[in-house]
Amino acid sequence: MYLEYDFRVLAIETKCEQPLNNRCIYKYSVKHKDGSVSKVELDGYLFRKEELAVGNSIKKEKFSFEYLVNGERMVWGFANYYLLIFFASISSLWIWRYLTTKRIVQRDR
Repeated sequence: MYLEYDFRVLAIETKCEQPLNNRCIYKYSVKHKDGSVSKVELDGYLFRKEELAVGNSIKKEKFSFEYLVNGERMVWGFANYYLLIFFASISSLWIWRYLTTKRIVQRDR
């Protein structure tokens, strides 16, 4: 969310832990906007796996929940969940604070 990306995926290298193949690491060869090529490991929550297919172009601005895949606007998939959790946490704290102060005031009388 807080990083800036502008690259094209050139190749994908996959390594899976044996014997179950249940933990895989994906290394992407990417070409950056300045023309340099590097290998990167992107966290699983940043982009959907199908968006990182070979040949796709990814552009994301810093501190944004939106990004472009081949020029098509996408919204970060986990933004709604994080906002829901944030508001649920704030609401829970507010309710807890309200209930505990109400109980303390009633005991003092």
